[in-house]
Amino acid sequence: MEIPEHTPRRPSFRTGSHSRVRVSVVVPIFNSAKTIARTLDSILSQDFADGTEIIAVDDGSTDATARELSRFSSHLKIISQENRGVAAAENAGVVAARGEYIAFCDADDVWMPDKLGATVAALDRNRDAVLAYSDCIPVADDGVPLAPSLVPPELAHAPSMRELLRGWWPIVPSAAVIRRDAYWASGGQCTELRSYHDVYLWMLLRELGPFEYVARPLVKYRKTTVAERTLRDECYYDAFVRQVRARYHNSADGLLRATRHGCANLLGYRGLLEMRSGNLRDARRSFASAVRREPTHLRNAMRLMRTFLPLGLALRLGGRTCRPELAHFPGAAAGESRRIQPQGAPSD
Repeated sequence: MEIPEHTPRRPSFRTGSHSRVRVSVVVPIFNSAKTIARTLDSILSQDFADGTEIIAVDDGSTDATARELSRFSSHLKIISQENRGVAAAENAGVVAARGEYIAFCDADDVWMPDKLGATVAALDRNRDAVLAYSDCIPVADDGVPLAPSLVPPELAHAPSMRELLRGWWPIVPSAAVIRRDAYWASGGQCTELRSYHDVYLWMLLRELGPFEYVARPLVKYRKTTVAERTLRDECYYDAFVRQVRARYHNSADGLLRATRHGCANLLGYRGLLEMRSGNLRDARRSFASAVRREPTHLRNAMRLMRTFLPLGLALRLGGRTCRPELAHFPGAAAGESRRIQPQGAPSD
């Protein structure tokens, strides 16, 4: 495919020597008082021998995050800002960074001790690569693994640009290390997006060079709940589609179909949860939104129709209880779903 032109953008200043800092770890934080200490401990416990710095960006937290960060103040640079979203927080952290490489770590994820060493080594071996990432272990809120791996065998390789445009690729921000110069050359995070921003960034970076994949889990990645994901993803779905369509035109049809299908699935599952709780009105809204996203999804259309029945009958027609999907990475080629299924909740 023909890659669209882009204009490199870099920060307007350069400060100090970068020779003593190889990796700048940027941690965007919003109301993460319950998890941030565990995350920072995992970063500080890396067996990486070269120089690192940790930049924590508090994106307008209203809980006890500031108090938790103060416990680590001798090990961090702390930036506080009004709430502007993860993308803006990551950009702020990179502006302050001095390292050759940027490593993001979400405030509820945990790194394995060799995470930095393995991913930085991959970039050192391939000087053309702009990003290296690894597999992850998805975990629940209590840290219990939901599956031994996030990346299915058919996606266990670094993607081409064509593959990124054909479907969702399982690259988790906490698993990635990026060359800082490439980050700014790509334009950095799109702050219009408070969701899907990482997917868009991977495409911008892939325009600049190849990726490297480390085929073992180096991150414990906390899966967000269905409620969190539907609220977040639905709000920024249209903005994501607009950005991708404007830049990649019809080349991204596969990715946008996969995104639409994933959004409809999440809305449909949220509707099932609301129906099971007896809230037919909100269930109807969720199913209606799902059908608007994907009119050909007949199951969601049938679910919508059931919300006009008496609750008892609607639940009886819904069938047995089964395990829900909490992760959805449509395959690059066939658009098939990859499902991680923790303990139960309703379905059809």
